[in-house]
Amino acid sequence: MKPPDMKTSLSRHLIIFLIATIVGVFIGTIVRAKWLPPDRSHAEFTASETSESTISNNASILTKRSQQKAEEASALAKIPAVQSALWLATRAEKASPSELWRLLQLAKGHGDLQDAIAARWAAIDPSHMYATLRDHNNDNYDRILFDAWSKSNPSEMLNTVRAMKGDATARSSNGAHMAADYLMHNAPEFGVKAMNTLGIQMFTPNMKNIADWTAKNPRAAAENVATMNADHAGIKAMAEVGKAWGAMEPEAALTYAETLCNPMGLQLSESAMTSWAKEDPEAAADFAAAQTDPELRAKLGQGLATGLAKTDPATALDWAQQNLKSTARAEAIGSVV
Repeated sequence: MKPPDMKTSLSRHLIIFLIATIVGVFIGTIVRAKWLPPDRSHAEFTASETSESTISNNASILTKRSQQKAEEASALAKIPAVQSALWLATRAEKASPSELWRLLQLAKGHGDLQDAIAARWAAIDPSHMYATLRDHNNDNYDRILFDAWSKSNPSEMLNTVRAMKGDATARSSNGAHMAADYLMHNAPEFGVKAMNTLGIQMFTPNMKNIADWTAKNPRAAAENVATMNADHAGIKAMAEVGKAWGAMEPEAALTYAETLCNPMGLQLSESAMTSWAKEDPEAAADFAAAQTDPELRAKLGQGLATGLAKTDPATALDWAQQNLKSTARAEAIGSVV
C-alpha cells in the first residue's frame, strides 16, 4: 500500500488538531457550566466570554494583509487562545507559502501548532521556506525543514543550500552542517556530496542509514564514500560501508579495497574483514594469512581479530600470535582484549 505523501499527512495532523481543540472547548464549557459558583449569574458568566461577534470582528482584522504585524498580533490577542489556535490552524491549511512566515510569527506560544505550520511549509515549498528563513536570519525551523526536504527532494536541497552558502548575508546561518547531517541520514549519496562541496570540516554527520544504502548497491556506495576526505567523517563512513559489504560479499569488498589509496582502502579492508570473521571465521582467516603485503595483512589481521573476538577470542589470540608481528600483533591482541 502506497504511504501517504507529506502534504496529506500534514493535512491530517491539522484536522486532528482542529477536532481535538473543538472537543476541548466543548468539554471545557460543560465543566465550567457544571461547576460555576452559585453566586455568579449566567449573565455574568457569558459576559466574561468573548462573543462570536467580537471574535468575528477581530478575525476580520487579521485577514487584512495591509495591517502591520503588531496590529495583527494585537487583534489575535483579543481572541481566546483556543479560538486563535483554531483560526491559525485553519488559515495554515489553506495558506500560500508567502503567508506562512506571517502565520508562524502569529503562532508564537502555540508550540505544537508552530511546528505543524512549519512542517506544512516545508512540504509545499521547502526552497521558499529556506530562503525566507535566511532572509530573516532565523534557523528555529531548520530541523523540520531539512528532515522533510532531504526525504522529498535531496538534490534540490543540496543545490539550494550550496548556492545560498555563497551569499555573504546568509553565511552565518546557512545551516550547512545540519543540512549535511540530514542528507547523510535520509539520502546518503547526497550526504556524501554535501560533505564534499559545502566545505564542512571537523564534523561527523549521522551515518545510521549507510548500511541500508550500501545493501542496495555496495560497490556504488563504496565508490561514493571513497570521494570523501580521509578525515574522521570519511573514515567512519567507509567503516560503515565495509561492515555492510563485508557481511554480504567480503571478497568483493576486499578486492575493491585494494584499488583505493590509504587510509580509505585499509579501513574498508579492516571493516569488511571484521564482518567476514563473524560470518565465516575460517575463510576469513585463510584469506588474511594468504596476503603477502605486511601492511595489508596487519590491517586485515586487526579486523579478523575484532570479528573473531565476538565469538571465539581464544582463536583470535592464537591467530594473531602466529600470523602477525610487532605493532600489528599488539594492536590485534588489544582489539581482542
